[in-house]
Amino acid sequence: MKINIIKAFGILLCRLKKYNPVTTGDINKFEFLFLKASYADKHWTPPKGLHENNESGLETAVRETLEETGINKDKYKLLNYQKVKSGSDSCAGAGMQADLKTAMSLGCHCCTILVVLTAQNTKEVKSIIEVDEKFIVEQLDAIFTDITIEVVKLGVLYSKKIISLIHNYITNINKMREKKLLVVFDPVFVSSSGCMLVENLDYVKYALDLICPLSCIITPNFYECKVILEALNFNIDINNMRTSDLCKLVTEKLNINACLFKSCNIDINTEDENKLYAVDHLCIKNDNDYDTKIKQNISYDVYKLKSKRNPQKDIHGTGCTLSTAISCFLSKKYDIIQACIESKKYIYNCINYAYDLGSKSQGLNHLKAAQHLTDFRELQVIKVD
Repeated sequence: MKINIIKAFGILLCRLKKYNPVTTGDINKFEFLFLKASYADKHWTPPKGLHENNESGLETAVRETLEETGINKDKYKLLNYQKVKSGSDSCAGAGMQADLKTAMSLGCHCCTILVVLTAQNTKEVKSIIEVDEKFIVEQLDAIFTDITIEVVKLGVLYSKKIISLIHNYITNINKMREKKLLVVFDPVFVSSSGCMLVENLDYVKYALDLICPLSCIITPNFYECKVILEALNFNIDINNMRTSDLCKLVTEKLNINACLFKSCNIDINTEDENKLYAVDHLCIKNDNDYDTKIKQNISYDVYKLKSKRNPQKDIHGTGCTLSTAISCFLSKKYDIIQACIESKKYIYNCINYAYDLGSKSQGLNHLKAAQHLTDFRELQVIKVD
């Protein structure tokens, strides 16, 4: 298997739980210090009210800190608990580590379920170990028998047997639930630079057949759209298509509710705006027009999510960070459009504030991205006719 960069792994499970550390005191000294470090400068010192195992003092410290930094207190009434099943990236730029940093910075707590382990850096993946199926099931059982799950994120599933395992497990869980799980599918088939991450189209077809029927949204890049259509035996020259039409075509052929087509550092159909702007396209199926019996009269809405393009940077972990952010916002009851909009703002900031990580690529700055999320004013949302 040819793999240069693993951009996302496994599964993110999310749920929203109302949580107020100020009134419940359900936060320890070290969690509080981490929370504060996310928003304050390095010269900050803890307020005098902060004492370990002192609920009253801790409550005072949290209140004083929020007032000092100007953070909206209501924001911290919606911290969520999330569950993550993913692979491990040893350089912590992508994979489980990126999922954790994304969720934490957006007010979510993650639990992890590993499906693959990697030895990698910003230059290459040196080794991959697939986690035993039995242990994956044990991890799944441990979480689903204890914690209420609402949103699932799927990324690199690595093998057909893991795909089949996850498909069967989610299907069985949905049979026992009144409300089905929301599944965000990040199809990590091809890197944003065009490097094939899977061995053949047979794997792609198998993943699409089993995972797409369970998913509410898929998040491919340009190259993955091309591979998806090839796997579906749909031969067309996509270089001569409008990007919005390509996004709609993939959504239609996969019969999925929504598709977020991620922009890459390429010029699609020589569209000038792609040179200056990062333009993602979101296609959503109108459920009101859908007749489940005859499958006719289905219409789609396509939106451009347009922001200024960041200076050219080689970044590690953008794909999994974006899909994890979407999962976070869905768990907070955002609809798909708004979840994608907020996630677009978030990933822009992550790239904008990126820091030097290794010899090949930079690392995403998750904490600073969340800190400045409300400051973002440059995103245009345009409905495409």
